[in-house]
This record gives sequence, structure tokens and C-alpha cells, in this order.
Amino acid sequence: MSQLVRFSITERALHWAFALTYLALLASGLPLMFGGLQAWIRDYSPVIGLRLHVACGVLWIAATLAVVLAGNRARLGATLRDLTRFARADAAWLRRFP
Repeated sequence: MSQLVRFSITERALHWAFALTYLALLASGLPLMFGGLQAWIRDYSPVIGLRLHVACGVLWIAATLAVVLAGNRARLGATLRDLTRFARADAAWLRRFP
């Protein structure tokens, strides 16, 4: 049985580094945006919450850059070109879209 690998290790690492750190950024920002959530967190401090949120933002950028710089940039570039290219099949699909 053969296995088809659609994404490289670098692409998967970029996806998960971006996604997990973004979720941490989202989770740390929700109590700042919606004050009612602060009551659900024992001993919540808005100052510490803001610092945590900023730290998650820095980690989000740093993790993404680390994977881009340490990974296979040629493969990431090819994926970026594939994602930004609009092919005839894409136009045909859009025309059939409800």
C-alpha cells in the first residue's frame, strides 16, 4: 500500500506553528475584549492578561518566522504560488457555485 504525501514537513510545521500560536493569541485576547470572561478566570489581572496577549503575539510571529527560515523555503514558495494562482478550472468552479 503506497502513501501519498500532500504536504511536506515544512508545510505541516508552518501550519501547526501558525495555528496553535494563533489560538493562544485568540484565547489570551478574549478576556481583554469581553470583560465578562475575566470573572471566569480565578485571580485574573488585566495587566498580566495584556502582557500574556502581547507575548502570544510575539510567539505567533517568531514561530512562523522560525519555520519559514529553518524550513524548505523553496517548497513554501511553490505552495504560495499555487495558492495565489487563479486557474481556468477555478473560474469554471466559481461560475457553477450557487
